[in-house]
Amino acid sequence: MKRYPLIELMAARGRRIAIGIGLLVALAGILRAGLERDAGLLAWFLLSAAICYIGVRLLAELIEVIADTLLPR
Repeated sequence: MKRYPLIELMAARGRRIAIGIGLLVALAGILRAGLERDAGLLAWFLLSAAICYIGVRLLAELIEVIADTLLPR
């Protein structure tokens, strides 16, 4: 039987991965805005972090549904 390790990884840890990616984008924004001293840039990075988190979280939940319905246990 075929195994899908990335689907298993995302189904098991997708929510934590989403949080990690969102935090990494936010941290990059804080560091970059600190170097540039630009509040507008910080706002864009924080908005980007929220969008990345939502996108990865949505993908993780979709993969969970697919894994639960289509893949045998």
